[in-house]
Amino acid sequence: MKTYIWAVDAGHAWLAVKQQELINLNIADKISSFSYVKGGTVYLEEDCDAPRFIDAYTAKFGHAPKTKQGKYWDRQPCRGFARYVAPTPITSTQDPILAQPGNTLTDYVEKMNSWNAIFGTGPVTFHSTKKQHRRLQANWTEN
Repeated sequence: MKTYIWAVDAGHAWLAVKQQELINLNIADKISSFSYVKGGTVYLEEDCDAPRFIDAYTAKFGHAPKTKQGKYWDRQPCRGFARYVAPTPITSTQDPILAQPGNTLTDYVEKMNSWNAIFGTGPVTFHSTKKQHRRLQANWTEN
């Protein structure tokens, strides 16, 4: 079982979690800007964001994640990292391509999964940004 590390300083703490895990738990868009990010690691703020991760992890795996305290700092270096920016879910009211009937990202995923089933490959699962979404939509409308 993986152990998650608490980054602790004199005033606060953050739980270090890979960003891909937030995506896999479908909570990447629910993390606040009080958390920090560096590379592929998000330092989840202890009062709201870390409990949200722990709850989602527990719901998925049936037990809480294992955690331990990391090195204590007077001022935790993660305070100097970039603030976490949650991805914005894309809705059909925000995107004219999605507003067209039968032309949604869900339709694209269903189409790809039907082809993947024929060829015996796994289903398409992903979390996309608006830029990635527009590229996928452009491919969808061309096909």
